[in-house]
This record gives sequence, C-alpha cells and structure tokens, in this order.
Amino acid sequence: MLAYESPRLTSLCLPSAVDVTEDFLIDFFKTTKGTLKYCDLSFCRQIGSQPIHTLIEYHPKIQYLNLSHTSFTDDGLLELHRLSDLEELSLQGCFSLTRTSMSNFLQHSFPLRLSKLNLSYLFTVAGEWLAHVPSNVKFKRLDIRYTEGITKKDVQELKRRWGTGCIVLENAKLENDDEIGWVRYVEEITETTVVS
Repeated sequence: MLAYESPRLTSLCLPSAVDVTEDFLIDFFKTTKGTLKYCDLSFCRQIGSQPIHTLIEYHPKIQYLNLSHTSFTDDGLLELHRLSDLEELSLQGCFSLTRTSMSNFLQHSFPLRLSKLNLSYLFTVAGEWLAHVPSNVKFKRLDIRYTEGITKKDVQELKRRWGTGCIVLENAKLENDDEIGWVRYVEEITETTVVS
C-alpha cells in the first residue's frame, strides 16, 4: 500500500520540491480525501492555484497551509475563506497576488480561525486593510516584514488592536505614507535635511 493511501496521513511537506507537478498534487489531494491537517508547499515555484482548489474541496479541515514563494494566484486566495479550520497561513513571497484580491481577502474573505499569518515580502498589502480584518479574528502572530505598504503608524494600530497576545513581526521604515513620512525617512537614511 502506498503511503498516500493511508487513512492516517495528516501531513504533506514538500518544501522546494521542484519536480512536483500540479497534476500530481491534484491527484494526491483527491486520493487522501479529508485526512490532511498540515500542508507545506513552500518554494514549489511552479505550483499555482489549481491544486489549492482541490485541497479546499477534498481537505476542508486543514489547519496549516504554507504557500510561500509559490505561483499562488488571486482565484485561490479568494477561496481560502472556505477553510473554516485554517489556523496558520503563509503567503510570504507570493508575488502573483494583486492588490485588489489582497484587499478583498483581508477585508471580506478571511478565514475566521486564522491566528498566524505571514504576509512578508508582499507589495500588495496595505495597513488599512489589516486594520479592517473582521473583528472576531484573533491574531497570535502576524509577520509583515518587508511589506512595503506598512507604516510605523499602521504597526502601532495593529498592536493596539490585538494587544500583547499578538506578536507582530515588522520592520516598517515610514512613519506615514505621505510626503512628511517620506521626507523623514529620507532624512533618516541619509542623515541630512531634505528641503521640500
């Protein structure tokens, strides 16, 4: 009997598995119906949203999903709300995701049990969208390092909202995303005075 046919199989870890195809994953997810709780596909750069649609359909009780540095796209992102038991999600470096879908995901299509979220290295995230995540979401860890659209003011608001029970990993450089914020940032990195 093959390992993936076992009814006890609960984890799939394939980080950097360059030879894994979308067709293989689709077949795998169909064969292991409902058993997976943990799935790590990080750095499988050729994997897009099709296998994730199958994962959502056949493994709706999954709790951990790592899609870091994959080719995951908007249509998959907007289906993740169907994973009602999802507690931890990493989208680090998913550069195919657009600002429109990320805005929709964070404000309207968010898995409500999600408590650990990694959005690091994304250029499509804004602090104001994180501030409007549904009020019943309780973050334990939020990774927004190297997320261009996050300011120090956003970080303060996020920490105020979720309090000491949430670890916010960040390295925001701008006070505010306005002219004054950019002037202060340039002054800080050049240690000179910028004339407006």
